[in-house]
Amino acid sequence: MLFSPARVQGDGAGRDIARAIKLLNEYHERARSQGRSGDLVDVLIVGRGGGSTEDLWAFNEEEVARAIVASAIPVISAVGHETDFTIADFVADRRAPTPSAAAELVAAREDQLCDTLAQTGQSLSRLMRYRIVTARTRVQQQALSQAFDEVRGRLRDAAASTDSASHRLQILMNQTIRSAHLRADALSGSLAPAQLRARLAQARVRFDSAYTGCNTAIEKQMDDAKKSLGLAAASLDALSPLAVLQRGYAIAQTEDGSLLRDAKQVSVGDSVKIRLARGKFGTRVESVDEN
Repeated sequence: MLFSPARVQGDGAGRDIARAIKLLNEYHERARSQGRSGDLVDVLIVGRGGGSTEDLWAFNEEEVARAIVASAIPVISAVGHETDFTIADFVADRRAPTPSAAAELVAAREDQLCDTLAQTGQSLSRLMRYRIVTARTRVQQQALSQAFDEVRGRLRDAAASTDSASHRLQILMNQTIRSAHLRADALSGSLAPAQLRARLAQARVRFDSAYTGCNTAIEKQMDDAKKSLGLAAASLDALSPLAVLQRGYAIAQTEDGSLLRDAKQVSVGDSVKIRLARGKFGTRVESVDEN
């Protein structure tokens, strides 16, 4: 709350009142230009207590009326008693019958704003709780789905197929190497020793180069495949709702497989199925606490 003192009766009172209004507006403008939102002036009360017509005459002066009209801050005029009227009352944004009534108007708006904010906060809290419960329900439903088990099985099958293909490729390479050796041995009998050695050396160089390149390519493809498989498996595990069960949570179901979210869904003596991260078991309700 800010106060700007001014004379409210006598010679020069009108000039003092106009100066006080302009001073508060200048303070308001500086706070807004500097980004100090907490220092902005919400409303300006121009007023004084009761008195004779001569005592209140400063609020009839043109200078005061123009300062009120030019004010960027909303102005409440609160001059004298309820039966007193001045020009300031007619040019202000709102007239209050007394200064205390003006203070009550401002305070009432503040209380209303606080109530509105409290109600909005409660509504937001209820909405967030609803969304969390809805998301948790979807996760629990997915945890019971067979889709994740099927994908994990497909990944295992893909890994087995990759290992099998690698084994077959290695066998084929060995067979090719043996065939090449046999052909080289057969050709060695029909060639002169010097020519044979030269061709054999060239053939060995080409073969060693091809063999090294083939092995390098195969190893790179195998490494890339294993990395891709590992990333896919890690991503699946990270997204799987079953990971929630690994942290110690459990899923409760009725005999017909419906998810239990409220203690009101069961009664003493009902059978309940509990699913854990590994396996599940049946139990029977001995007591119910609905709180």
